[in-house]
Amino acid sequence: MCILPIFLAILENRLKSQMRAQFIFSKEDRTPVHYDHITQRNFKPSQINSGVSKIIRLHDLRHTFASHFVMNGGNIYVLQQLLGHNEIQTTMTYAHLDKKFMQRACEFISF
Repeated sequence: MCILPIFLAILENRLKSQMRAQFIFSKEDRTPVHYDHITQRNFKPSQINSGVSKIIRLHDLRHTFASHFVMNGGNIYVLQQLLGHNEIQTTMTYAHLDKKFMQRACEFISF
């Protein structure tokens, strides 16, 4: 079972209900919900209930987004802005490029 469409639908509904809020996960007074609350109460149990073989951290999704953004042609400087990093070196640690992507990148040039 692919949980991505379900996850996207949940986020879209959250976004629609919080249009003027600064945070996706916020209390009624628009202050942010603490990270541990979301992780322990919702994110981790959802993974366990869905039967995934490896539990990931919510923060891992940030790394996955960054990697896929770059591997799909995204600019590292744009990614820096999207992630809100002051230093490009910080952004570089987020973009983990897989081996197949790196091998295909090497095929662009031949001598």
